[in-house]
Amino acid sequence: MESLTLIDLLIGFLIALAVAIWVEGDARKYSMKSYNWGVAVFLLMIVFLPLYFYQRSKAKQTEK
Repeated sequence: MESLTLIDLLIGFLIALAVAIWVEGDARKYSMKSYNWGVAVFLLMIVFLPLYFYQRSKAKQTEK
């Protein structure tokens, strides 16, 4: 099994950062705690990104 190289870690970091920035901006549209969501998604994306989408769908329903 190959070990992770620096470029692999950099790509993973950049993807996590890009998604976190998008979540932070998107959360503002729904008056959610955007900074908290952005940081949480950046640190533990596999848990918080699906949770964010669930909370966002609830916010959309109450917005109507």
